[in-house]
Amino acid sequence: MKSKYNTKLLLLIIAIVCASNVFSQTHNYSYKYNNPYNVNNFTVGVYTGLDFSVIDAPVGLQFNYMISRLSLEAKFARGFLLSVLGDDSDKVHGIKPLAFVELTGAIHLVDKAKTKNYKFVLAVSQGYSSTTTTYLPVPVYVRKIFGIRGGLMRYNINGKVGGKDANNVSYTNYYNMATTSLYGGLLLKTIQDFKINVEGFRKEKGKKRMREFYLDFMFSPKTNINPTYLQGADDQSTIVIRNTGFRMGWQWRSTRAFGGHFRLEFGMMPGYAIPKAGLYTMWTTGFNISTRVAPKGDAVYAPKK
Repeated sequence: MKSKYNTKLLLLIIAIVCASNVFSQTHNYSYKYNNPYNVNNFTVGVYTGLDFSVIDAPVGLQFNYMISRLSLEAKFARGFLLSVLGDDSDKVHGIKPLAFVELTGAIHLVDKAKTKNYKFVLAVSQGYSSTTTTYLPVPVYVRKIFGIRGGLMRYNINGKVGGKDANNVSYTNYYNMATTSLYGGLLLKTIQDFKINVEGFRKEKGKKRMREFYLDFMFSPKTNINPTYLQGADDQSTIVIRNTGFRMGWQWRSTRAFGGHFRLEFGMMPGYAIPKAGLYTMWTTGFNISTRVAPKGDAVYAPKK
């Protein structure tokens, strides 16, 4: 009895798989567009997030521009928590919100488009103990970029140093640290810009997005240290300053006319060591407006032979 039941179940599964294959093969499709070189190349974004090293929430603007074999990015941000929630003691101690300016340029050494199958979902059926998804594999172009990048960053944070005076009384001195860093590193970027029409489906599907991974090595020739409130002697010899650092990050950005973006970054910044271990993590998210400020090519990309 069990054997007969298992045989029927097996035949049913085979029938479903065969039907799914036939169903997926009988659907014609066309491209409304499929050209990652037509991506919106100018973006203005607003973002916020959290800097876990100094426990502040940066709020800022981000500008991105990409043309031919060059990418440019500019970021401006200021800490939100101390700006809005800071108390009177912060003002007395001269504590200022986190602030930074960052300018980045990248040269694309490799810029190629390759095909990859996009799974266009045709149907989803729910069984007793499983879910069957029928999809149509559609080849689309993915633009892949490898390059080198470099830039300049001005980073402004606060620090405090504790100690004891000659009478063994504890004190805390407050400082503002301004670090200017140069950096250079590697860039990996993937871009998709396509929309598909499938016969029998009213809704078009597609993606307009840009994903990026970067790794930077950083150098700071000098960190300016300015005391803002001194309870004891101005002894800056105990302040730990680094001249080198690194960071790596990943960001996802929609290139639709109105979309969103997300970034996660961690590393060891040069300058004042907060925390002393040096590692920091920053997460940001926001929305952006994108447009194209260069002529468009064909709707469907045609590789050069």
